[in-house]
Amino acid sequence: MVSQTCPNDDQLLAFAEGLLVDPERAQMEAHLAECPVCSAIIGATYQRPGELSVIGRYEIREELGRGGMGRVLEAWDPSLNRLVAIKVILSTALSSTSRERFTREAETLAALQHPNVIPVYDVGEIDDAPYFVMERIDGVTLDVWARQRRIAEIIACLRDAGEGLAAVHRAGVLHRDFKPANVIVGADGRPRVGDFGLAGVDLVDTAPLDGPTDASLTKTGAVMGTLPYMAPELLDGGKATPASDQFAFCVSMFEVVYGRLPFLGTTPRALSSAIRTGPLPTPRTEHVVPRRIRRVLERGLAADANDRFGSMRDLLRALRPNRRLPLVGLGAAAAATAAFVLATPAHADCSAPARALEATYDATARAEIQAAFTASDHPHAADSARSTLAGLDAYARTWVDGATATCRASNDGTIADAALDLQTHCHRRTLQGFAAAVASLRNPTEHHIRRGPEFVAGLRTAHVCADTAALERLLVLPTDAAQTAEEDTLSPVLAEANARVLVDDFDGAWVQLEQHADAFERATYPPIAIRVLELRARVLLHRQDLDGAKALSLRAQQQAVEHRLDHQASSTATFLGKIAAEQGDVRDAQRWFDLALARAEAAGSSRLEAQALATAAKLHEQRGDLERAVDTARRAYASIEHDETYPPTSRAEVLLVYAGQLLTAGTEDDGREQLETARQILLDVYGDAHPVIAEIEEDLQIRASRRGDYEASLQHGAEALRITIANEGPNALRVVAGRVNYAIALLELGRFEDAARFLRQADAVLAEHFPKAQSTRIAILSNLANVMLALDDVDQARAAVREAKAISANRPDQATRAALLDGVHGLVELHAGNLDTARQLASASLDASTAIFGQHHFRTADAATRLAHVELELGHHAAAKTLLGQALAVDDMTDADRGEATFLLARATYEPPKANLADKQHALELASKAEQALASKPASAKRRGEVQAWLSARRTID
Repeated sequence: MVSQTCPNDDQLLAFAEGLLVDPERAQMEAHLAECPVCSAIIGATYQRPGELSVIGRYEIREELGRGGMGRVLEAWDPSLNRLVAIKVILSTALSSTSRERFTREAETLAALQHPNVIPVYDVGEIDDAPYFVMERIDGVTLDVWARQRRIAEIIACLRDAGEGLAAVHRAGVLHRDFKPANVIVGADGRPRVGDFGLAGVDLVDTAPLDGPTDASLTKTGAVMGTLPYMAPELLDGGKATPASDQFAFCVSMFEVVYGRLPFLGTTPRALSSAIRTGPLPTPRTEHVVPRRIRRVLERGLAADANDRFGSMRDLLRALRPNRRLPLVGLGAAAAATAAFVLATPAHADCSAPARALEATYDATARAEIQAAFTASDHPHAADSARSTLAGLDAYARTWVDGATATCRASNDGTIADAALDLQTHCHRRTLQGFAAAVASLRNPTEHHIRRGPEFVAGLRTAHVCADTAALERLLVLPTDAAQTAEEDTLSPVLAEANARVLVDDFDGAWVQLEQHADAFERATYPPIAIRVLELRARVLLHRQDLDGAKALSLRAQQQAVEHRLDHQASSTATFLGKIAAEQGDVRDAQRWFDLALARAEAAGSSRLEAQALATAAKLHEQRGDLERAVDTARRAYASIEHDETYPPTSRAEVLLVYAGQLLTAGTEDDGREQLETARQILLDVYGDAHPVIAEIEEDLQIRASRRGDYEASLQHGAEALRITIANEGPNALRVVAGRVNYAIALLELGRFEDAARFLRQADAVLAEHFPKAQSTRIAILSNLANVMLALDDVDQARAAVREAKAISANRPDQATRAALLDGVHGLVELHAGNLDTARQLASASLDASTAIFGQHHFRTADAATRLAHVELELGHHAAAKTLLGQALAVDDMTDADRGEATFLLARATYEPPKANLADKQHALELASKAEQALASKPASAKRRGEVQAWLSARRTID
């Protein structure tokens, strides 16, 4: 029998750290000798950090904290190069029947992805003690973060933490120990719910608790939890439920709002009595606590679980601010675009939306836009006008239909006041943006004419105004007359600035914002403040002021999160991810993209999901993670594939990203189908004379070449060149690039003299008009070297490749091309008979290609084939066979390239002195296959003749 009451966690920790002195130390030792529970806690939980250096694959760095349930360690994950936190659960804290459920619920948490839940990466067991691995968050606990914060910030943070707890409940898991110390607020202001050490734990003894104060109460034989946050049913021996988690959440909310706990008790029984008998206190606080918060607390802290909210989702809805739109007059600046605003409670005139739209976009405005576009000398102006006007017409119809439907629902009484306010507000804002777009299109710039349909597609969609649930995550309504006036006067300014940004008129947007800088600085309406920050950040990014753009975006992100504006939080997070990627901070970029995706999912926006995923795919490509880039791009397209409201130009953009990742990854699927679909979409929008069509033709040329359709490659190259010359004239830089691409198609068709002529023309234009565009010259010279080799002019080939290498020597951005240049140079020296030099260059090219593209990419296969050729000429048959085996294992080789590698393998098999008759027979079969494969490429005709001669000579001899 234990002779004294069990010590609390602080006392156990003091003993373990050697901080107790006699007589306390002697008393503790005597207790431990009699109490197996406390002895087990000391042995399993309070061992020194140095005693445990590795858990699984994780390398322990330091101890972050400890308690009665176990301890938390910081560790390094060498497989993924990241810091993690590991929660090791005390083995005696789990009953014999709870381990399976603990593991199952930990695995459920590992599958849960939510921005307000600390990710669980892994789960396992060490020395009979379960553990799980979490993200290592740099931040502070909720109670620390809340000090000196405004009440609005605190409530917004609590709502986010509540969203995390609700997500855990939806996954079928209880937290069982929710408290401010288990909510970490990161540097980005985002709270994450963590420390699920109690999730899945059965109660070893569910008898009612009593005894001296113990703030943790996490030892075997006691109900698991932290005393001040436990619901009365738990204190009385009941089971944990979502309602008990809700109670703990409300205790935490009371504590961070009022700065004290709601109920006091020195024992579990006394605490339970205080909850059940006393009224909820109203402490003095420096905050003005909104009445809705008080109502939420009173219900969430009800002694009877049945009197609490039905779920955390219901509680969170009650926490939302009153979004009722004040019935105040509209400012004069907004009157023209907001005349349709519904009057309540009077019966509204539902013809008002059509009249409001007519005042913005009527037959006169439409005619002016068409005349302004067609007056341009751009070759695609007529098609751009057609598609731009079609987009404006469709937008106008959608807007009028939606606003009229809202009006009729109001008159019929079939729409709630809150939904009516949100939808009316949305219609006002979308009409303001539409009006700004129409005004700019009536006096279009070159950017408008080139990108008119895309410009219209960039407007906030009018479809969303019918989705009240989405609007709750998209809008914050003005709270008073001052904020309404701010919106009336400043929203049109922002709409015009946004219209300029959409057509890349960044300087004009900046001037527009600066003209109203004082008013923006004084604005208190959150959407105004956030949008100004976003637009300024985009201008700064365009000016390459990455630090300035990041600082403004961080402010916008913080405010969007604070006010639960998931759309803005997602778009700003994507923008921050893009900035981080440009700054080379890959880890930070990925973190922002993950947050952007989570916010987009919370907002229910497929457009934002696609935007975040498409941008992240480009990051993965830059990192060389091509498989992940393809998967992310595929997810981007899947998110909008069946969304009929998604703008056509935006759909095409996602398809182009997807197609690009497929080609870069070197997979069998090269993205041709996605390209063709995007091409047809953009042809319908822009016609066949727009520069974007030229870009797609160039991409199609690359794919036609890869699959061996060289006539199609030439046709795509010719079409791209035609469009580019029509748009930019014969001496533009893009025309130079188009000539190079066309020359490559001629080279593949065996028209070597024509290819050389086009390359020299391109070089001459470059030298005269763009002497600083040296990266383009590298492409010209490297291709000219290949043409000269095909014409057996080794000296000119060597001169061209050496000049190209001299240009790229001091260009870090040309690492990929430098690797290819070594390969071309090696081929030149091979033809010249300089085998040692050729071997050195070909080896360097293979190493670089492997590092850049990976071992299973067609470019690496080409490099391996070139090195094998050199090894073969040096008589190194075994080395050549190994390299050729590596090359031929790559699926994405063209038939001609496979034929080249196969013929070299035939030689490496036939020519060794120890080759037997079976080897030679196999070599002849390989050579026959190579001869057939080389027939697929006209440029390989000479090589095919060499194979035929080799076969003929061997068949005669044998």
